[in-house]
Formats: sequence, structure tokens, C-alpha cells
Amino acid sequence: MKVNLTKNQVTIILAFFWIVFSLLFTQYNSRLYDQTVVKLLSVDRTDISDPSEEGRQDLTGQIQNGPRKGEIITLDAPLSFSQGVAPTYQKGSQLFVDLSGKTVTIISVKRDRYVLLLLGLFILLVWWVGSKQGVFSLISVGLNIGMLLLAVALYVTWPRLPLIAIMFVTGIITTALSLILSTGWHKKTVATIIATLTASTIAWLIGWLVMTVCHDQGLRYEDMQFLTRPYRQIFIASLFLGTLGAAMDIAMTVVSTVMELLEKNPSISSKELIRAGQSVGKNVMGSMTSVLLFAYLSGGIPFIILYLKNGWAFAPSVEMTLSLEVARALVGGIGIVLTIPLSVVVVAIMYRKGGA
Repeated sequence: MKVNLTKNQVTIILAFFWIVFSLLFTQYNSRLYDQTVVKLLSVDRTDISDPSEEGRQDLTGQIQNGPRKGEIITLDAPLSFSQGVAPTYQKGSQLFVDLSGKTVTIISVKRDRYVLLLLGLFILLVWWVGSKQGVFSLISVGLNIGMLLLAVALYVTWPRLPLIAIMFVTGIITTALSLILSTGWHKKTVATIIATLTASTIAWLIGWLVMTVCHDQGLRYEDMQFLTRPYRQIFIASLFLGTLGAAMDIAMTVVSTVMELLEKNPSISSKELIRAGQSVGKNVMGSMTSVLLFAYLSGGIPFIILYLKNGWAFAPSVEMTLSLEVARALVGGIGIVLTIPLSVVVVAIMYRKGGA
């Protein structure tokens, strides 16, 4: 008997099987790791009620991989009130440990289960919403991640290569790949690429100029102090890539609207065209700027809470953790604003030259 399943039913079935697969796979995939994995069998901890106190956790676990697989070991871990440096471990958790020294050292918690679950659900949601176009979007994301990793590998292997130039080339390629795979190759794509790259470059130049003139006053690079490369150069290079995403979205919206207006009314005046593009841009500019701002600031919230729980004042905590994120958001916001008029100008030039 032939069974016809709807797209929603297929998505639900695939999501169920992915959840089961993720839970089972991550529970028994320890042999795939080079680092030693230990599964906690019991946890005995001392309770602490004062932020100045430090407790202890006596852990018993079983080694899951390597030549000592199956061996029962004991671990001693600190416990802090804020749990920032010394988290609370639970029975059944899996840990990465180092057995090379005289004592067992805990490296981190094994969290691949949550990563795999979220990744699978994300892929299913994109496919469910976007169908074929969603698949191309996923391919675009994968290629962009590969390009970014390649750029980082090039810089790490050959440190004398100019990082800013590497990031600009990477940004150009990833922008083109994203738009071609998502919309195809036509005038709209070309106009969006030109507007996105132009606006992002101008915004980056403004950010670099302001930082240079002001001698980086107000920027706190302490969060980047662990880097073995010039942190200022890395931060400046990251500003360009951070602006591309939001500028690309705005450019596609404005370009699509303006091109549709030109196709329906080729005799429309430049003034009316600019007014229409600005009207569309105003409707999405505020929301996109807010999205960009919160996307950057949200990463610093855990550190602000960590500093506050350890006795820091509010103002120094915010300055320490969010100065770089605010700078990124401001440069990105400038890029969003510049993208609107640039998109209209690029479309007008391309369309008029095309003989319309």
C-alpha cells in the first residue's frame, strides 16, 4: 500500500529520528576523540552559600576511550559560587580530561550532544521553510564557513600575509557565493553584490579612520589579550566581515523593490526612484540595526553577569566586555544606512545603461 506523506509529516519524522540519533551517537562516540573522555558515575560536592567561599567536588568516573578504557578514576574539582571558572558537574556528564600528569586534569565538558541536536534541527527548519532554496542556503553557509576557515588557516600558516587583505578577499568571495546560490546570477544579484561590498567598505574605512584619529580611546582589548597575533589588526579585519551580513540583507531588499518599480514603470524619475528606495530602507533599517546590535551585545551578557557576581561595579563591567561589541555594532549600523542609497544608485545606473 502506497503511503503519501506531507512535507510537515516528513519533517516531524526526520526530526524525531535525528533527536534519537544525536542522543545515541554522542553517548557512544568517545572513541572518535583523541582526548580522553570520562563519564561521571558519582558526584559528591560541598555546599557553599557565600561568594567568597570555595567548595570541592569529589568525582568518580569511568574512562570511555584510549588504552585505559573502562578504568575507574577519581577526580577532584573546585566549586565556586558563581560557577564561572569552576562549574558544577552532574552525574552522567562526560568530561574531556588530561591523564598525562601525576593528577587528572579536567579540560572541559563534552557538549557535542547539544551542538549536534541544534545543528540537525536548524537544517530541518531551513529545509522545511525554504525547500529547494533552503538547501542552496545551507550549501552557501557551508561554503562560507569553509572559506573563512581557509582564510584563518592561511594567516596562521603564513603570518606575514596581510590579514586585512585576506579578510577582504574572503568577504568578496563569500558575498558572491551567498547571493548567487540564493538568488541565481542576474542583474539583481550583481547590483546587490556591488551595493553590499561598496557600503561595507565605506563603513569599514569610516570605522578605521575614527579609531586611528582617536587612538583607540574607549576600546578595551583585554578580551583579546590571549591572542598571539596583533589584536588591533585582527579586530579591524573583523569589522569588515561583521558588516557584510546586515548590508547584504538590506541591499537585497532595496534592490529587489527598486528593480520591480523600474520594470513596471521604466519612465519613473530618478527622484521618485530614490524616494521609493529610501521608503523601503527606512522600514527595515531600524529593525536590522537592532538585530545587529543585540547580536553583538548578547555575546557579552554572560561576562557582564560573571563580573557582577564577582564584585565588579556595573560601569567597569560593561566597559570591559562591550566596548568592542559596540564598536562593531556602530560600524555595522553605518554600513546598513549607507547600503540604502547606494543600492538605489547602483540599480539606477545598471538599469539605465541596460537600455530601459
